[in-house]
Amino acid sequence: MIQVNVGEMITEETLAVLPTYSETGHLHSNVLTLSGDKILEKPPLHFIKESCTFYGGDFKGKVNHARSVLKGKRMLPILISETFAYCMLPVGTIMDKASAWIAYNHVDSVISHGERSMVVFRNKREVVVNMRKAPLERQLYKGARLISTHLIREKLAMMQNQVNKAADGKGYYIYFVPPHEKIN
Repeated sequence: MIQVNVGEMITEETLAVLPTYSETGHLHSNVLTLSGDKILEKPPLHFIKESCTFYGGDFKGKVNHARSVLKGKRMLPILISETFAYCMLPVGTIMDKASAWIAYNHVDSVISHGERSMVVFRNKREVVVNMRKAPLERQLYKGARLISTHLIREKLAMMQNQVNKAADGKGYYIYFVPPHEKIN
């Protein structure tokens, strides 16, 4: 059973979750946020999984959802929270405990930095990651696709719910009026 401390989860302030090692060689997470950084004594993947649990899902389910939308198998971004559209992009293999994760919503640009890339966040903070620019930009595209597909499906479900209520006589009726006709 995963225990989640509310103060230790991905929020709208999270910029990135980076691997870091303690002096004793243990893998920890360096969580970059808008209000400062904090070191958590757990690997990045464990922190990602705890955040998924906090927001009402599990990591495997989030990966399967991303796989169904993106039809891919590698380096899939995941929606940590569907409600808030927190999308995290892995910088490496998603099952690697030491992979870094970048928050899609905060990325402003990506700059080539040799074999690596510099991610520039909207608040102008920068971090260098172990991924070339082109694959990282593909990750951003996948993140955008995942979020937009989720939002479209959510809107369609809401519209279908309204149609169902109208059909039951318990809600509003929806009429389509062609643009050339007037409503009396």
